[in-house]
Amino acid sequence: QLLELLIEIDSDRNGYITRKEFLLAIQRQDVKDFLAALDINPNQASSLFEVLDSNGDGEVDLVEFVDGMTLFQGEAKSADIQILLMQVRELINMLGAQLKAPP
Repeated sequence: QLLELLIEIDSDRNGYITRKEFLLAIQRQDVKDFLAALDINPNQASSLFEVLDSNGDGEVDLVEFVDGMTLFQGEAKSADIQILLMQVRELINMLGAQLKAPP
């Protein structure tokens, strides 16, 4: 089911989902239903893409997609926790950059 969803979202069939493809796909009812089944709010889509894009290259490949989506299977709060972890990582990176910057 995850592989089928990835193939459908990957509109240019290059094996990767871009942020644009992802944001367009979450407008579709079948994708909304899939996210709802995982207790993921479509309004969290941008943050969800960041969580799925584990290497930060702006694209989500098959491994990232399946690994990321399986993180959300289970407790309803799982999506919120993953998004929170991503935001904490961003804050740590920003703080590290500030500390390295000359005064």
